[in-house]
Amino acid sequence: MRKYDETKRLKVLGINVDSNTVFIKYIPNTARAIQKELGCTEFGSDAFVSHGETYRVLYDQEGLCKIKPKASVVSESGQPMVVGNILIVKDKSDWSEFLSLDMNDIRRLMLHIEFNEDFGYHVFVKGENS
Repeated sequence: MRKYDETKRLKVLGINVDSNTVFIKYIPNTARAIQKELGCTEFGSDAFVSHGETYRVLYDQEGLCKIKPKASVVSESGQPMVVGNILIVKDKSDWSEFLSLDMNDIRRLMLHIEFNEDFGYHVFVKGENS
């Protein structure tokens, strides 16, 4: 079960597909704060590894139900994998809690973020250890 330490704040990297912006901000470490930031009532997460570190992409599970969903995570072949706003956090090795990003994480993750005319800003998943 995922733990939330409400006394801590998370430093996250995010993409807002509506305003087409990439941002870094601190949010409370609560499910409600994550839902509010994503603009959803249910969020999911998927893990990926970059340079030996495990990260989580937090996304709106109901994103495909929106009118004109916008991709925020795109596969190597250019296929949308996740739509809607996303947040990226570091993941504890046992997946029990989300952790704040540090500046090295953010620099590493920015290598995965691109802009193109079809998708706007999005995370381009290049495979493990990219």
